[in-house]
Formats: sequence, C-alpha cells, structure tokens
Amino acid sequence: MLPLFLSTILGLTLDLSAAPHPGFQEPAQPLEAPVLIYGERQIPASEVLKRLDDEQGQLMKLLQGDADYRAAYLASPRFLASVRAYADLLRVEELGVRKATPEELLAEARAYGADRKSRLSPEALLRAQPIEIEVRARLLTQQSAEFTTSELRQHMLRSVPEFFGELQVSWIRVPLVDTKAARALTQEETRAVYDRLDEAATRLQAEEISWKDAVEKYSKDPLTQERDGAVGILKRTMTDRFEEPMLRALFADLGFKAIENEILRGPILGQKWAYLVRIEGFRIDGVPELQRARARVERSLRETLMQEQLAGIRQVIPAQVLAPLVR
Repeated sequence: MLPLFLSTILGLTLDLSAAPHPGFQEPAQPLEAPVLIYGERQIPASEVLKRLDDEQGQLMKLLQGDADYRAAYLASPRFLASVRAYADLLRVEELGVRKATPEELLAEARAYGADRKSRLSPEALLRAQPIEIEVRARLLTQQSAEFTTSELRQHMLRSVPEFFGELQVSWIRVPLVDTKAARALTQEETRAVYDRLDEAATRLQAEEISWKDAVEKYSKDPLTQERDGAVGILKRTMTDRFEEPMLRALFADLGFKAIENEILRGPILGQKWAYLVRIEGFRIDGVPELQRARARVERSLRETLMQEQLAGIRQVIPAQVLAPLVR
C-alpha cells in the first residue's frame, strides 16, 4: 500500500490501477538510476535524495523499503522539480557563489512562503524545499543590500498591474502530469506540449484560427474549456490558488498604460500546467504610489534579478534532466 500522504507529495490525484509502460523493468538499484547529466557526470537519484533527506535519513529508508512508494516518488512532479533545482545548485557551486548562512536560508524560506501564501513555517519549508531555497538564497546574496528609490520606482513602472491592479484573462491550459499513470511528463513530452501551445500562439497571431476554436482544439482544461477559456480576474497575489511561476510571467513588463488590444502570453511552463494566456484588460486600483507597495516592489525586483541571473547561468552551464523515472 502507498502511504496516505503520497498524493500530497506528488501534487496530483493518483490512479493506482495505472499499468506500467510496456516493457518497463525497474532497475535492480532504482535509486542509483541516473536522473541528471551534468558535464560528464551521470548523477543518480540517490545523490539528489541525500540533499532532500533529514538527518535521520527517513526519506531514504522509506524509499528503500517500499517499492510502490519509491516508483511513485521518483516519477512525481515534486522530485522532478528537485532534480532541476539540484542542477541549479551544481551550477552555482561551480561558479563559486558563496554559501548562504543559516539566517539567510531562513529569511529566504520565510519570504518564499509568503510569496506563495504557504501555511508551513519557514523551518518546515526549508526542510520541504531545501535545494531550491538554498539556490535562491545563494543567488540573493549576490544582490545589493538595498535598492534606491529610483530603482524601485523604475521597476514598479515596468508593470503597474503587478502591484496595484488585476487582469481579466482567458487561457488555454494543458497538464504537465499524467494523472492516469501518476507521474510527471518526461522532458520530451513537456517539449511536445510546449511546441503545441507555441503552434496555437502562432496561428492565433496570424489570425488563422479564432480564440474559441483554439481553446477547443488545444486546451486540456475541462473547467475553462467549456467557457471558451475564460478564467476571470487574476491578481499577482493569488499564489494560494494559481502557480507562482505562471503569475510571475503573466504580470511581468505590462507597463503602466491601459492596454489597447488583447495581449497573448506564453507558452508559460509551471510545475503542473503549461499555459497560453490571453490578457483581455486590466484595472488599476487607486494611484500607483511606491510607498503603498514598497516591500512588494523590492521583493519583485530581487526576484526578477535572480531569475535573470539564473537564466544566464543555465545558458552558460547546460544540464540534461532525465527525471522523471517512469514506469
């Protein structure tokens, strides 16, 4: 039997009756199967898991003792995200980025949780997402201790709706998890999803297809598909309901003037969904003044600079993710 909390770990509803892929045979030592190619190294699952485990090694003990749980965990979106984060950790270590202090790690865990409206304490978040938070904390140590008012105001004006407004949107959405097989999509499958949404965007921009027809043809989200993709109002702070990477990409660089035409954003890859979003309008709440949202503007600027730095590092030091390990 799989543990009752497995659905929480995987981040999806499991179908335990799903058949394995044809011809699948679990390796004799599945935890030693490679999940990442970094330079000339093939990195096994166990190396990533050791960075995720607690001092008592409880996770490894559970994975070693329960084959069903092990197979599900190694195929999960959560483990896939951890492998990607581990690749980033190897990159920052290779570049000699200094380690974060315990205080810096805890501070970033606290901010990370606030960004996502997590109910976990900073300490619990640091135990749950140790690799990603470490990467983030180490990159943040590279930034200035403080930004000038001019820098903050300039960033605020890059996208006023992020701090003072809301968007009216519709979308085409495709899952990045196979709920029947209870696993994350492979890199090849994810690329196919991305390419298909990119095809939809190209056809929409060329006016070869209407939005309604594009939703019907490309969307795999039954909740919005029956409404021609209509989602409604989104705010940047809705991270308790929607994926943070999607909201970050959606609200970036919208400027400070009302949009005259609909804006198409995407494809955007989250952890569980891929999106092609149509921004149909936005509303600004009151007068955009820096003092009203100074802390949020500063956090957003730090996040933007960190993401830009991370994107550059990934280009300079490529890595190939082999996870998830699927049946």
